[in-house]
Amino acid sequence: MKNIIITGAGTGMGLSMKKKFLENDWHVIMGVHNLNKAKNVYQELVQKYSLEKVTLK
Repeated sequence: MKNIIITGAGTGMGLSMKKKFLENDWHVIMGVHNLNKAKNVYQELVQKYSLEKVTLK
């Protein structure tokens, strides 16, 4: 599995890119400014793709 860090992963283009990489079996490390806002997005992604494929930093 390949790894990628996406900054601004909580909204907009970062969110769109993150979903594409997850669909192609990449491990995505989410770089976000506000952890509280990103936690909802993170939880949705973990439920859909798996805990091993998403990391929130």
